[in-house]
Amino acid sequence: MRIFIIGSGGVGKTTCGRLLADLLGYNFIALDEEYTNKHGTIDDYINEQGYERYSLENSRLFYEILEKIRPDCVFVLSSGFFTYDGGEGLAEEHTKTVREQGISILLFPSESLEKSADIVVKRQLERRLGYKEETERNKFNLRYPKYKVLGDIKIFSEASPAEIAQKMMIEIEKYGSKSRVMKQRTDSNLLRIIFLIAGTVSVGLGIVGIFLPLLPTTPFLLLAAVCYARSSQRFYDWLMTNRWFGNYIKNYRERRGITLKIKILAISTLWVTIMISAFWMIKILFVRIILLIIAGAVSWHILSFKTLKIKATDEKKYP
Repeated sequence: MRIFIIGSGGVGKTTCGRLLADLLGYNFIALDEEYTNKHGTIDDYINEQGYERYSLENSRLFYEILEKIRPDCVFVLSSGFFTYDGGEGLAEEHTKTVREQGISILLFPSESLEKSADIVVKRQLERRLGYKEETERNKFNLRYPKYKVLGDIKIFSEASPAEIAQKMMIEIEKYGSKSRVMKQRTDSNLLRIIFLIAGTVSVGLGIVGIFLPLLPTTPFLLLAAVCYARSSQRFYDWLMTNRWFGNYIKNYRERRGITLKIKILAISTLWVTIMISAFWMIKILFVRIILLIIAGAVSWHILSFKTLKIKATDEKKYP
């Protein structure tokens, strides 16, 4: 997943973006740094060639980099990237590209224009690059409203770069889970109800499994996550952020797979539950067929997980 950090100059995009990349284990790219390596100092280039020429070259370089970089990348974009006023329609094209290619994080010190301007202008002047306060304030005031409407994720914070990077990571997880649920959720009200019930039953069995060693916990919680993802954003978020249940799913994610034993137990329990429901509790043929389809789909989903081969000591660690 490509992560684009956007905002005006002086908001801390590069510093926070680099820290975020380290936290995620992602590659890091700053468009300004790449431009400087290729064309020299940006201010000198603008003074010699003009801002419009710079805008075109910067846009061209962005698309060149975008074709080469891997998806797992934090990409910090230039301060004027979404505010170019030339006749090429660059701002609109950039907005469309970023929306299609990944998620964007907007960074500003504050939601207040005046407060953000004071902080950013002070930072810019402290760089001692010959910037003038009035010019920088006017530039920020012009760009702020254009940027404020952008960003899949918006971060307004004066905290330290490390704290902001942590907040970014939390917001990315929230955004990612919401996006996944919205894509997976079924349009049928009846199916959503069935998935919701199945997810809740799975959570109940998972709770029992915490206290009964013979009953596995993780597969039921994984099954609940799958069912909630197809039925309810609220229940899915509750499960993923729960201080107890969330840890089981987190352990699975860190290991990026489940054992063959857990696959067999999860699928077996699923089919036993579905068969009992379909042939002893449900009398409507249409609903029985739907339940069987659900069981097949969830079984396929569980089988699609990578099969882990781990030691017995690891199984105790990761129930």
